[in-house]
Amino acid sequence: MTNYSFKEIQHAGKFDADIPDEKALGMWGTFSVGMFQWALKSNGRTLKKTPSVLRMKGKVSNYAYVKREVRRIIEMKNNDPDRFNRLYGGPKFVTLSPPPAAAKAKVK
Repeated sequence: MTNYSFKEIQHAGKFDADIPDEKALGMWGTFSVGMFQWALKSNGRTLKKTPSVLRMKGKVSNYAYVKREVRRIIEMKNNDPDRFNRLYGGPKFVTLSPPPAAAKAKVK
């Protein structure tokens, strides 16, 4: 019998993303974040990241919005997969941009 650590029991099968730090993006205009799934390695004791199942792109100037939306989409995939599949089931690449009202409010 394999003894799993709490981290593996908690995260195996869950979806996540590595969101880069805003300072690391520097002068780039856009950035993308890949959503992956945590899976157990063949040794059965540690986790690995699967290939991205969805890539989300946004502007560095909208970093906070993009980060919030990425987290919301991942939470939806983990907690309500049927809704996720209805909204994001087809495309493998999604561009995230704030609604026009939010963009105008940020400029002021």
